[in-house]
Amino acid sequence: MDAKEFLRLKEKIARLQRERDRAEGALQRVMKEMREKHRVESLQDAEKHLQKLESKKDEATARFQAASDKFEEKWSDRLR
Repeated sequence: MDAKEFLRLKEKIARLQRERDRAEGALQRVMKEMREKHRVESLQDAEKHLQKLESKKDEATARFQAASDKFEEKWSDRLR
């Protein structure tokens, strides 16, 4: 390994360390936001919370669709 290759590797290592530091900072910010907004402490907790929210959304969508269908059935003759 010559000096030129050594300097290239040294710069690459420094760049990768900076990228790692940015990624760690971003992860810490996201985890803090998850704790504050959603009261979850880990990615596993977040996944469970997301599943619950998706289930609630699906239930609300089904209720809305049923109400919409009922409304349309009752008032369709006046809507045309």
